[in-house]
Amino acid sequence: MVLVPLVASLILAVISKRGWLIGVVALIVYGGVGLGMAIAPKTVVAWERRHPVLDGMIFGPLVFLAVAYVTSWSLWVCLLLGVAGVLVGAAQGIRRARHWSATVSH
Repeated sequence: MVLVPLVASLILAVISKRGWLIGVVALIVYGGVGLGMAIAPKTVVAWERRHPVLDGMIFGPLVFLAVAYVTSWSLWVCLLLGVAGVLVGAAQGIRRARHWSATVSH
């Protein structure tokens, strides 16, 4: 259960540095993933395997939060980079899905 305090401290750090708006995004992203992994890790992993494209898309919000926390760039720049992260993550998910389907069919 170390994950819950770690997630809470991440969210508080983001709030203190970038404000409540970004803190809410952090709560949704980190809280959702962290709580899911803390409560039912096997279920989360099974969902990730069934939905590789959606799983890859989590890269976007993670990029957004990382850039917003580490830099002082405007939120629009952070958002643009986050959208790029969604596209890159989705492409990786498609690649992973194709790889899995190729290995299963052979």
